Amino acid sequence: MTGLVIHSSGGHRVATEDLWWLTERLEQVATRGRSAVNELRHTQSDYRPESWQALMTGCSRWLEDVAGIASALVAYSEQVADQERFRTSLVIGDGLIDDVARVARELTGGGPRSVTVMPHGIERDVPIAQGVAERLARLPETDHPIRVERYPLPDGTHHTEVFISGTREWSLGQERDPFDMHSNLALVAGVPAAASLAARQALVRAGVTPSDPVVFVGHSQGGAVATALAESGRFRTRALITAGAPVGLQPVTGDYPALRIEHTDDPIVALGGTSLQGEQVIVRTDSGEAPWDVAGAHGSETYIDTAKRIDQSPVSVLRTLTADLPRGTEGTAQVFDAVSAPSGDGGAAAGKTSQ
Repeated sequence: MTGLVIHSSGGHRVATEDLWWLTERLEQVATRGRSAVNELRHTQSDYRPESWQALMTGCSRWLEDVAGIASALVAYSEQVADQERFRTSLVIGDGLIDDVARVARELTGGGPRSVTVMPHGIERDVPIAQGVAERLARLPETDHPIRVERYPLPDGTHHTEVFISGTREWSLGQERDPFDMHSNLALVAGVPAAASLAARQALVRAGVTPSDPVVFVGHSQGGAVATALAESGRFRTRALITAGAPVGLQPVTGDYPALRIEHTDDPIVALGGTSLQGEQVIVRTDSGEAPWDVAGAHGSETYIDTAKRIDQSPVSVLRTLTADLPRGTEGTAQVFDAVSAPSGDGGAAAGKTSQ
């Protein structure tokens, strides 16, 4: 197996990929075995060898053992999850989130800046991405940090997938780029951010309507933006995929598949705080990069490699994340840039998480 550590939706179970796989296989064996034994017991044949009863008894005991082992593995993964929740409760004290939000408001001037988005051309006959790795590979370059893909559906709506890249300006001293540290601070605190407003406006410019299902994909700051928009209630969220995003204090509450990919040696993930429990599936693993190679551990290419391991995983909780999304269709793609100006207006328009 690949060394992935999987946190189930709701955080009820935490285990390595190997343990998830073994538990699922044991449960499948027990289910199929019970079905076979029941079929034998209710067979219409009059033939019963002398060892029939001993065989039935032995099969039943064996099935009990298999089911018992599976239950023990589930219980172990639940205990690990309990320990994780306890650790989180110690790290995240009462009032911490409110304090972070207050500091973010002070540093960002109390609200998001006004934003203008600029579309840059349309690409046609674009095949829809499949799986997780292909979607991360669609993340745009930072010069045009928002990519919106639209695919027509038989009911007249459009399936939409939006891909949002990470931080472009690391300084707090500028105010023209919405994808900057001001937005990072706001997103970590769960308050309105200029980057969220830019992505929302890009979706509107692309023609997305409230009835269109939307898949949000983001890396780094783009993952925090994707989470804020997916949770904002303004869109019909179909799925959410983030990689290397500082979204620990932004739990998913919506009823849709949500996957977070986090490298344990990626410091940007740690900046988002210890993860609060939510409906997201979290996959954690080491990046495989050299020690202290922060850029390598956080880079989108490295996360694409991890996503390939997720796509190849036999664990059902991972295989079903994108299984119900459209396949084999073509549509259009458009990228957007954005600029911002200082403003105390537009806070309600930017969208925010449930924090």
